[in-house]
Amino acid sequence: TLPEGLDALPAAAWNARVLLVEASFLDSRKPLEKVRRGKHLVLDDIVERLERFTGEHILLFHFSQIYKQEEIIPLVQSRLPEGWSKRVHCFL
Repeated sequence: TLPEGLDALPAAAWNARVLLVEASFLDSRKPLEKVRRGKHLVLDDIVERLERFTGEHILLFHFSQIYKQEEIIPLVQSRLPEGWSKRVHCFL
């Protein structure tokens, strides 16, 4: 998934009760150029589009193996705008 894939989602997806989104990279450990060549999203791509989402929950999945399981949730939570921590979840 690339950011353009998120931008192309129909309104029904943004209004879904639960939206599942790939979140391969959560920080800058892998250069953005390499992330894009691999056709992946970074968490910032999702955060920049959160206001489009009117549903109840976003479920993030498909995290890169460069992250230890125990660091994923704290990384995600630390990057979310205020008020989103109860709506964004990680499928580990």
